[in-house]
Amino acid sequence: MLGARLATHDGREMVVELRHALDAIAAIRGCQAFGQGLRLGRDDGACPADDERHQVARSMSLHGPHDRGMKRDEWKFEYTAARLAEAADAKIAHHSERLAFWKGKRDEVLATIRADGLEIDEKIVVGYQSPKSRDWERANRVSVRDDLRQKLDEVLEKLRDHTEQLTQYEGWSQMLCANPEQRVGLDIDDWLFFLRRA
Repeated sequence: MLGARLATHDGREMVVELRHALDAIAAIRGCQAFGQGLRLGRDDGACPADDERHQVARSMSLHGPHDRGMKRDEWKFEYTAARLAEAADAKIAHHSERLAFWKGKRDEVLATIRADGLEIDEKIVVGYQSPKSRDWERANRVSVRDDLRQKLDEVLEKLRDHTEQLTQYEGWSQMLCANPEQRVGLDIDDWLFFLRRA
């Protein structure tokens, strides 16, 4: 049927028919990104890069006019700065406790390394009667056992993380305590930052 209709039209009429068909597709729910691309093409706009097209399509499908669901990412909950300062202080206590725990672990790992974690690889050449002077430079290689090095790396990562968190929450606590009556609207990420259970 479409072939018969197209055969009876000249070129301009075909373009008009095609435009109407494309507009009809763009009006279908869920095809907003297609419609946006169509408008760009008609306005002689450049076609967006692949990742930009995917981002536009994703935002249109998630936040388009057809989306009648809850918009949790737009919710705001009001808290006083004093309440948030209490929450920041609880986080400070938690990270201080964790920091002390991991400092203790670091001391344990370092003591184990000092006691029996060092491996010394001595070259055979220094056992000869008269080794050359350069043999002494390369005679021994001292290394830490791999398992202990991995434990130490883990401990240092935890110390770094808890120190960073502690510093961040201390700054927030100071600022919030300076403005205790201020009301603050929190979205889900803010709420999780201050009030998530440890």
